[in-house]
Amino acid sequence: MLTISQLRRFEGKPSLAEEMAKELGLKTYRLYQDSQGKKFLFDEETGKTIRVKERPKHLRIIRGRGERGIKNFGKA
Repeated sequence: MLTISQLRRFEGKPSLAEEMAKELGLKTYRLYQDSQGKKFLFDEETGKTIRVKERPKHLRIIRGRGERGIKNFGKA
């Protein structure tokens, strides 16, 4: 399936997933990367681009106490 989709894209046609998304009324974007390594999404319908912000690989998300700490804040 992937090869068929790639061949369709080389021919200038939408991929199978893009075609199905269009039938379902979903908006599609294509991900591109420029020469400096920055990634952006391209909307073919409007011609607009959206920059993709990536968090650094060396940072991690650490979960705190969450709502429990907020509810009990200031209570003895």
